Amino acid sequence: MKSETATVSGSAEPPSYETLKQFLEQRLYTLEALSTARPDTGATKSTGKSVNATAQSAHAQSTRKQNSRCPLCQQDHYIFHCSEYQQKQSRQRLEVVSTKDLCLNCLGKHLVIECQSKKSCMTCKERHHTTLHEACSTSEFAMRITAHVLSHVTLYIGKYTDSKVSLPHLEGIELADPDCHSNDPVELLLGADTYAAILRPGLRNGGPFAPLAQHTTLGWILSEIASSRKPQEVISLNQCAVDDQLTVLVRQFWEQED
Repeated sequence: MKSETATVSGSAEPPSYETLKQFLEQRLYTLEALSTARPDTGATKSTGKSVNATAQSAHAQSTRKQNSRCPLCQQDHYIFHCSEYQQKQSRQRLEVVSTKDLCLNCLGKHLVIECQSKKSCMTCKERHHTTLHEACSTSEFAMRITAHVLSHVTLYIGKYTDSKVSLPHLEGIELADPDCHSNDPVELLLGADTYAAILRPGLRNGGPFAPLAQHTTLGWILSEIASSRKPQEVISLNQCAVDDQLTVLVRQFWEQED
């Protein structure tokens, strides 16, 4: 057990869970590849002649060694142990498997319909190798979003406060909110089911940073990234200056009156 631990982590310290999991997966793939490389048991039965037994043993060792050679870098290891294979993206790995005519399920040198391995993808349980899961996924849609959790409804603040901003893709449409640049409070919240019911065909996109216009039964509505800029604080400065010359003239005026 100590020697196995040292093999996993490279030291006498106990390995982490992720390291142990990766080690067990590699051992499992190795055992599967060895099982598919074994010759037919009927062909290895004793014929009563030591020469035939020796020849069959040598053939089995040669076949096993040939199947264990990496088809990508030609080194003496299986392809899923290859550092060059592991550094590739999922799509690139799939191209390697297709180019080298490897099994999609166990990465062996046979067709997937001939694969004798009972194992499958550890993520989705489909008949493809775990390292090919992303490339074999049926969904092509991917999107990165930023989610915000709010405790209350935020104030409605338009991003474009200048009415002179040129937005050619919004010309000639009737907005649901004619004064969309104002900071009016929110008057109505629509649920997702209601929003879907009021949608009409029609979409105008002005670019990555321009508002998106969607046609609805209420008119055209605008969607855009809310500005995170804080309101600018206005500082007032009052200055009072005393004119000495005017003071002297007023004093002289009162002296003459006296």
